[in-house]
Amino acid sequence: MDPLSWLYARQGRFAPGLERIRAFLARLGHPEEAYPVALVGGTNGKGTTARALAAILEEAGFRVGLYTSPHLVDFRERIQVQGRPIPEEKLLALLAELRPHAERLEASFFEVATALALLLALGAAYLLVAMLFHGAADQNLLPQWLEQTFGLPAASDAT
Repeated sequence: MDPLSWLYARQGRFAPGLERIRAFLARLGHPEEAYPVALVGGTNGKGTTARALAAILEEAGFRVGLYTSPHLVDFRERIQVQGRPIPEEKLLALLAELRPHAERLEASFFEVATALALLLALGAAYLLVAMLFHGAADQNLLPQWLEQTFGLPAASDAT
């Protein structure tokens, strides 16, 4: 199975908790500690806001990664560095490297995609993450994950 098909096959997997993503990131050398990460979350305007912030930081001379969810047409839209989607060859090669770790940990689509974004944005000064909150589970877990993983203060969104 090709790497993207393998990733999409993980979409039905979901189990609450932070243990898998923590273990996954530990196996990868903690890429989440390589640069500041800012979450733009909520219901409306998060992609536009994150892209605007990325443009401002890029104009100021910073190398910026952007991770958005969901994508519209191509998975590569989700992960950009300096406004450009990641090259397909790089995406497929890294997915192939991540696969054995993800399978051992039974990581979900979201956990693998997040680890992928963190690794592909290495070398950036900032990573902006824009994602939709999918109800109570995300609203409770995401702020906790951000606070525990990145040391970011938890905040609520009301868009």
